[in-house]
Amino acid sequence: MTPSFDMRTILPGGFVPWLLCALVVAGEAGGQAWFASRAGADLQATYPSVLRWLPPGDALAWRELPIQPAQVVGLKFDRGRHFQVRQDDGGSIDVLYLDFDAGHAAYHYDLLSHPPQYCMGMAGWEVLMVHPDRVVATATEPMRIQSLVVRSPAGVVAHIFKGIWIHSRFGFNGQMTRQARVHLALQPLPAPPACLFIASVIGVADEKAAWERFTREGLEGFRQIPAKPPKTVSDL
Repeated sequence: MTPSFDMRTILPGGFVPWLLCALVVAGEAGGQAWFASRAGADLQATYPSVLRWLPPGDALAWRELPIQPAQVVGLKFDRGRHFQVRQDDGGSIDVLYLDFDAGHAAYHYDLLSHPPQYCMGMAGWEVLMVHPDRVVATATEPMRIQSLVVRSPAGVVAHIFKGIWIHSRFGFNGQMTRQARVHLALQPLPAPPACLFIASVIGVADEKAAWERFTREGLEGFRQIPAKPPKTVSDL
């Protein structure tokens, strides 16, 4: 009689599951190492330019302020700046600008799933009105603008504009569809560069006047600049 072949006579009991786990871990590690080795070149080739913001007009008129922890709760960004400028008519515009570099860890939830009315409400501001979203082109890149009118606990009325930009080469056209969220969440390396831009306009007559001031003293500060490759793989 020919003896039957049994793997258990060759491999100790319980060894096969460990072997399979080791193969899976080795495959994952190898894949990550391959992506990391290509990431620097891929980032620069895929996204050769990025959108960045600086205060438009007279730079000396803008006052840079520290970013308060309450303004960025839960947000993991690469760089952030906070500016304010006051107009002769007594009004003001306050700008918070956050950068997300290409290759940044997943930020899709921060950008696409945080309606400003929720954040303002949690901060104690009363939401008076939510306006329809707009999609505008700034420095040839599409940006989605959410807008609302709020009142502070002290009774100050402000027009809030939240701009979301994700590099158009990724395929983002300003529309926050379910497909866009899924696509961004599943995006393999390299992830697209992005930014979050929040402006508060105070001391204007209505939403139309607030929008005009926002576009003139907010959106005009955007410009495209050459992307810089990460210094090391660990920067990704």
